[in-house]
Formats: sequence, C-alpha cells, structure tokens
Amino acid sequence: MEEKEEGISLGEIFHVVFIKKWLLLGISVAVMLLGVIVLVAFYNPGKEVYQMEFELRFPNYEERVFPDGKEVIYSEFISYENLTKAKQKSEEFSKIDTDKIVAKNHIQITEKEIVENNQTVRTGKYTIKVLKKYFSSEKQASDYLQAVANLPIDYVLETSRKIDYYYNLKQASAAGDYLSEIESLNAQRELLLTEYDYLIEKYTNGYSILVNNQELTINNAKLEIETYFSQNKTLSSMKTEVEMNGYIKPNSSYLYEIERKKDDLERESNLNKEKITALEKQIKAFYEQNSSGIVTDAALKSLFDEITTLTLRNAEIKYTIENVYNKYTDHSQVADYDAKVTSFDADLKKHYDNLKKFTDTFDSFSKDIYNKNSYVVYSYGSHIISNGGLNPLLGVVAFLILGFVLGCCVNLILDMPKYLKNKRKEQEQPVDLSIEEPKE
Repeated sequence: MEEKEEGISLGEIFHVVFIKKWLLLGISVAVMLLGVIVLVAFYNPGKEVYQMEFELRFPNYEERVFPDGKEVIYSEFISYENLTKAKQKSEEFSKIDTDKIVAKNHIQITEKEIVENNQTVRTGKYTIKVLKKYFSSEKQASDYLQAVANLPIDYVLETSRKIDYYYNLKQASAAGDYLSEIESLNAQRELLLTEYDYLIEKYTNGYSILVNNQELTINNAKLEIETYFSQNKTLSSMKTEVEMNGYIKPNSSYLYEIERKKDDLERESNLNKEKITALEKQIKAFYEQNSSGIVTDAALKSLFDEITTLTLRNAEIKYTIENVYNKYTDHSQVADYDAKVTSFDADLKKHYDNLKKFTDTFDSFSKDIYNKNSYVVYSYGSHIISNGGLNPLLGVVAFLILGFVLGCCVNLILDMPKYLKNKRKEQEQPVDLSIEEPKE
C-alpha cells in the first residue's frame, strides 16, 4: 500500500527556516542596525520634542500683571523677540535656528487651566514644547528653555527697579506754592503707609532688610513714619497755617499768579455788574411797555433768575478776593511775617527730607522683595523631558523582530523549493517490505 503525504507541517517550516542560520542572523542584525540608524538620524529628530514645565513666581503675579502694569500674556514668552533675547544670553545658543523655529511654528506654549465653580481658572503652570532637532544635546535644550522661561522674571526685575516711588516728592519739589507742596507731601505719606500695610499683610510684619547695617522690619519702618508725624507738625495743620496767614514761598512766581487770578476775578465781577444793569433795564422797559400793570411771573422769571445768579457769583468773587487772595498779597496784618515764613519753610523742608528718607527705605524693601520672590519653579524635579518619536530601545527590539521575520522569509524563499523537491523524491521511491538480515 503506498501512502503520500500532502502539504507541509509547521515543524518542517521551522526546519527550512533554520537551514541557513547565519543568513537568518545576518539579515536580522542588518535590518535592526539599519532601522535604528534611520530612527535615530531621521525619524526621531523630526518627531521628538523637548518639553519643559514651569511656574512663575513674583510679587502680585496672582493679578497677572508685571510691575509696570503690563498684562502677563504667556504666548509672548515664545515670541520672536524673546527667543532672540534668550539666544543672545550665551554663546552656547549661537547655532540654534530661532528664525526657523518661529517660521515653522515648531515651538509651542500652553497654560494649564482648571474648572472651579463652572469657571475656567488659569493656574500659572506653563508647558513649553520645541522640536528636538534644533538642539545639539539635551543640555543645550535644557539651558536654552530655561533662558526662555526666565525672560519674564528678567522683565519683572527690570521693571521693578524702575517703579517710581518718588513721584509725589518730585511734585512737591516742583510746586510753586505751599498748598500744592503740602498736598504732594501728604500724598507721599499716605502712599508709604498704604504700601507698608499691603506688605505686612502679604509678607508678615517681621520681614526685614539691612538699613545702615542694622536690621529693620516692615512693621518698624511703618512705625517710624507714624512716630515722626505724631511728634512734629502735621501736614494738615501746616495747610491751615498757610491758608490763615497767606504764606508765599520765597522767590516764587506764585504771587504773580495770585495777582493775575485776582485781576481776572475783578474783571469778571465788573462784567457781571454790567450784565445786571442791562437786565434791570430790560425789566424796567418791560414794565413801561405793559402800562396796564399786569405782569406775569413767567414773563420775567428768566431775567430775575439770571440777576440772582450773577449777584451770587459776585458775592463769591468778593469773598475769595478779600478772604483768600488778599491774604497772599497783603501781609501787613501778620506780625513777623518774614520770620514765620522762614520757620515754616524750614519745617516743610524737614518733612520733605524725612519723607525722602522713608521712601528710600521703602524702595529698598520693594527691591529686596522682588529680588527674593521672583523666580521660576520647574516641574518633575528636572528641567527638561523628551517625548514623541520612538524610544531607541523599543526600536532595537522592533527592528530585530522585523529583521528576523524578513530573514525567515528569505530562507523560505531560498530553501523551501529544494526541500519540497527532495521530499517528493523520497515519497516517490518504492517501499521495500522485505526483512533485511541483520549484519554482523
């Protein structure tokens, strides 16, 4: 009985595959090496990105404004201008193609947002992503993205140093009259006390700096201002003294201004008198034309109202000239006027000098707070992570498997026909059923 086997078993396939073991191994390794080279040199750089996550910290950041009042717009962090500024920070970054990064939009920044009470809330946590291919190393990418992340802090420190806490003092120094100077000095006093209250609330009253090699707390700095004004003439009492005695600053043009205002008021008063006379004539003529004697209130109401308004205005002008301006132009009724003005001027200068000293101290507190509380916080404990593309280790495994499969296919193509041919020959040979005698 003759039996023929048809088809081929899995075991035979593996047998054929491993006939040329070295060829299989060679193809597997070659495909793996070629695939990894392509992955590392071409595919990954185009897909893999460096990513940095960070948060900004600086005074008043929760209000989303810089010290100069400019709004914090995070998309500006990666503007062409800022990327160029970051590039200029180190020679290490000279070969980074920022022009292409911007042109190809290969850098992105996002801010994490959360939902609270059905409202979207910005967290101030930012993520910058940029394609890996623009950097020669991970260190270069890390250093550059740190430089980009620190640009807002650089801007904070730069603008904080330009905050003008001396504006009211400048106004006081330029004032041509005592009243304006006193108002500016009082505004400076209120500014300092208000700002100290804010700092105490935010940083505690124990926050301190060194002033003249001595430690000074915020609370004590504020107390110095309050103590000084409690032990000296108050600015409000000095304002009253000016108004009562009509003090004029020495060598000031304010007296000429007073005289000009006084002349303007006198001209206005005379003009008003002429208007009143003309209105009275209109009223008289109206009565003469209505000889019947019947005159309605409505017909003359507007004329009488205008006369009343002009009369009241002239009374106001008279009071201002006699009780305000005459005090500045005629000092004969004030005993020892010149000595009093000299003493008053010295007291006011003392207030100015001390307020300047207090402002210097506050300015030092402000700069110290900005310097110590303006920084970048990085996430994940490291400055940079990479993602995208394919992990090289996974690439080795994947391309090794691919090479093995390809090698198996090659071996099957090369050896399977020969194996099947030999198999058919063996199956076609007749089977000898005779029992062979054992050989000695």
